[in-house]
Amino acid sequence: MFLQKLRQTIQNELKIETGAHILVGVSGGVDSVCLLVGLHSLAEEFSWQLTVCHVEHGLRGEESKEDADFVEQLAKRLNLPFVLGEFDVAAFAKKQGLSTQIAARIVRYDFFEKVMREKGADYLAVAHHADDQAETILMRILRGTSTSGMAGMHLKRKWRDFLIIRPLLWMWRHEIEEYCQMRQLSYRTDSSNVSTKYLRNKIRLELIPYIEHAYNPNIKERLLRLGKIVQNEDEYLERHARQWMQQHCQVEPSRILFSRTSFQKLDFALQPRAIKLILYYLSGHTTSWESIHIDTIYQRILDGQNVYDSVVAHGIYLRCEYDSVHFHTYVEPSARTPITIELNQTKSQTVPFGSFIVYSDIIKDSPQRSYKDLMGKWETVIPIDDAINHSKIRIRTRIAGDSMQPFGFDGTTKVKKLMIDRKIPASMRDQWPILEIDHTIVWIPGIRRSRHYLIHSDTKDLMHIRVSFAGSTVQLEGC
Repeated sequence: MFLQKLRQTIQNELKIETGAHILVGVSGGVDSVCLLVGLHSLAEEFSWQLTVCHVEHGLRGEESKEDADFVEQLAKRLNLPFVLGEFDVAAFAKKQGLSTQIAARIVRYDFFEKVMREKGADYLAVAHHADDQAETILMRILRGTSTSGMAGMHLKRKWRDFLIIRPLLWMWRHEIEEYCQMRQLSYRTDSSNVSTKYLRNKIRLELIPYIEHAYNPNIKERLLRLGKIVQNEDEYLERHARQWMQQHCQVEPSRILFSRTSFQKLDFALQPRAIKLILYYLSGHTTSWESIHIDTIYQRILDGQNVYDSVVAHGIYLRCEYDSVHFHTYVEPSARTPITIELNQTKSQTVPFGSFIVYSDIIKDSPQRSYKDLMGKWETVIPIDDAINHSKIRIRTRIAGDSMQPFGFDGTTKVKKLMIDRKIPASMRDQWPILEIDHTIVWIPGIRRSRHYLIHSDTKDLMHIRVSFAGSTVQLEGC
């Protein structure tokens, strides 16, 4: 019965392909031993390659080492490759200021990733089961969670460049123990599992039995059903949050930028989900983000404060400047390397410029017409004639003291003032593109056109220049 249920989960829901390489995380406890032996029993049928991985956290002295020896011997009996990772989790937790449980999880999953890359594995199989799922959902409710938290753990989810699978997630602990008894499988018992100093253990050993006795004997089944319902709804809403992120965020490996206005227009139900997606994108899925983090960030974005800069948690920084919202994993330097790119007067170009892309097109023998359709906040035209035939046309970043003569105004205005008036974030001003011809500023994209080098009645050839954010549709409030 157990093996049949496992096969159905793998075929109908996990859909693990034939010939896959699966790294199996084995602690030595009854659930992970059952998982390993179950997968091994099906491996020949599906041509799977299995690798056994055990992490010794160094937390329980000789008992931990005996667990590692037990798993290694089990792998040998099954004729499977075995990989051991040994760590001092207590020292790591102290150094990083983390709880022992969170530190152990980080160390364990970082090691899993390392082994998967070295071995070329496709999946990481872990042994969470239905009782774990019920405990997880109840624990999150007690701590305070969003609907996403009530979804519990997923049967399969993307993790870094791999997939985590939980083939036993719909199996109850008693089914796992019965299979081990039937197969006469030995396993290790972790002494820390009976310690009620951990919240999960208190829920498993005290709270759930009390609820079963006093309120609902089927509480675990009800929690599992709740998790399945919420997962379906959560996946639907998260898909829409991802669509907003793809359409409205400038996404880089260590930074995400979007406009406050765009976020405010996002449906209320999707706003916290979008924040969570951004945090997990930047920090990885081994980081624990609680509702208090999401709520604090949410308020900071919506409170209307023009400039806000703070560390959120886990090495993630939040900066709100006017309409621009930045999440990043580093402190952005105030001084940037100047950029200068010379545009060709004879051919079209597309060139990257920091966080922007510059497009220039040469239009020859243009008929007499209005050029308004080629003019805008993010595009302009200049004549290619004798007046600039030997001039240098450049896109560059700003220089201290820069000024320009805006079209339609008398006198000269500092570029810094123009940027402040248009609410360009201070962190972006030193990377903002500026078009100049022979050291005369002609145009600042999204901000202002100067009164120099305008199209005139005799213009035949012209250069059409457009600027956009690299890989993003994000706009700024003043632009």
